[in-house]
Amino acid sequence: EAILRERQVEYFCELGDRWYTLKRVGKVDVITQQLRPSSWKSYAQLYPIPQPARDTNPFLTQNDGYR
Repeated sequence: EAILRERQVEYFCELGDRWYTLKRVGKVDVITQQLRPSSWKSYAQLYPIPQPARDTNPFLTQNDGYR
């Protein structure tokens, strides 16, 4: 927790650093749910896979929540 707090303070101007840190330590849902309780959906941690990529590789499936 201390490291997460330090990274939040240290890198507050670094675009995207906090997001990747939260993803890396598995805290995206916990933190984002506090910030956006009415609009956060857990599936938003992953981006949708573009249709051209899925057309090219039939073994790819769309990430949950984007179907």
